[in-house]
Amino acid sequence: MPPADLGPEGLALWHRLAPEIARFGLLHGEGAGLLAEYCRLSVTWRGVHEAALREGEALQSPRARGGNARLKELLRLNRRLLALGDRLGMSPLARARLGVR
Repeated sequence: MPPADLGPEGLALWHRLAPEIARFGLLHGEGAGLLAEYCRLSVTWRGVHEAALREGEALQSPRARGGNARLKELLRLNRRLLALGDRLGMSPLARARLGVR
């Protein structure tokens, strides 16, 4: 059961991903919380990315002169999403590590 606080986008993502995560046997206990966090962060990532595009902000390297706070935030979110995805078996390698097919 998805958490009530996901909002429409997060809830849609939950319903898209949950059946596959459940098939792996990972949608119980901690797995449900990880999926909820993945959904929340995905919605946040999309919002930051769309805001940058809407405002015409160049997503240049964060190491460039002056840096780019939005790109830094996108990269931080992306790293967290990848880590959560690994724990949820969202790639073939992650599934192999978890021993699921």
